[in-house]
Amino acid sequence: MHLPPNPLFHPSPARVAGRARLLAAAALAALFFPSGAFAQQGQVAVDDTLRQFQRFIEDGAIAPHVWLEGQARFQTNAEHFTGSEADRWSIDTLLGLGITEELELGLKFGVMQIDPDAGDSQHGLTDLDLYAKYRLDELPFSIVVGGIVKLPTASEDDGLGTGQMDFEVFGAARKDLGHVSAIANAGVRFNQDPDLPGNIGGKTSFLLGGGVIIGLTPVVHNSWEITFESERFEDSEADIRLTPGLGWRVGNRGVLRGAVGIGLSEGAPDFEGLFSLIITY
Repeated sequence: MHLPPNPLFHPSPARVAGRARLLAAAALAALFFPSGAFAQQGQVAVDDTLRQFQRFIEDGAIAPHVWLEGQARFQTNAEHFTGSEADRWSIDTLLGLGITEELELGLKFGVMQIDPDAGDSQHGLTDLDLYAKYRLDELPFSIVVGGIVKLPTASEDDGLGTGQMDFEVFGAARKDLGHVSAIANAGVRFNQDPDLPGNIGGKTSFLLGGGVIIGLTPVVHNSWEITFESERFEDSEADIRLTPGLGWRVGNRGVLRGAVGIGLSEGAPDFEGLFSLIITY
């Protein structure tokens, strides 16, 4: 008599991927967990020159003067707006200009390559993000409101972009507690219908995020960040990621940092690595 496979011994690919994500999260938690106790002993101050990885723009900090960052990012099995998955490589430049103590203007742009499951590899410019944010109040914590405009500089013909201009509005809060900074953000992104065959519809997506930055030593800090975004396009999935990271100060103006992103939902990349060099002045 033929019996159906037992799901306990023959799990589905989705279940296997879910288990792998949980194991990766547990391993990283074990790696970074001692940082909390270490930070309490060190009592090293955290300031506005340290920011989050995933939500660099949607952070409650305002750049003191200039934030210039070169960032390399690699993602595996990232959801693509065409409905398939793709591996992605990108090199981005992030520029934040503290115009006043309350106002920051900036941009993000770069180059990328995608290797989709269905189709050929493509490379070219990314979309250009322009942003502005304003700090409303610093007591009892920093509150920031702002907006992002995405200009469609990435080629929609090569599947690098949607070919449409998108908009985002957001709010963020940040509380510096000496050796720890607590950060939270929320936003709404208005995604237009991609300029692609197939009548893919854009959706209004909602963003939530939060995390902490912990000063470990005068030159080393640890960060934890969790981010959520609901579906951006029809037939897509929500994107939930956990991103632990470490940063090292280099001299008086530089920061070298790295992080890993762990996908906790079907709409998130299975894994991503982020590495960057920051210069502030």
